[in-house]
Amino acid sequence: RRPEDETRDAVVHSLQNDAKFRPARKAQTIDAEVSKDLVTFFTKKTLQLTPRTTELRALSKRHDIPLLDVEHCFKEFGRYDADDSGEVDFEEFTCMMRDLLLVG
Repeated sequence: RRPEDETRDAVVHSLQNDAKFRPARKAQTIDAEVSKDLVTFFTKKTLQLTPRTTELRALSKRHDIPLLDVEHCFKEFGRYDADDSGEVDFEEFTCMMRDLLLVG
């Protein structure tokens, strides 16, 4: 045998005996109620979502639109909300359409 083969075999043997490289345990099943609680915890409490973020996520899910696209549209509409009312009125909408259609 070549020295390289012996070195490789020694490394493989060492790794196999190291606890970090042992196969993971089989995953345990979680009942539906626990799963629901975990999802709620990790999506609301841990992330500290604002009402606006929660609303955007719900909109994304309800209409099956990627969240990044919904956030982009929200930011674009925000650019035209000149009076910071949280809504785009007719005049603001007209300005947005003019810019999008490259008219005047």
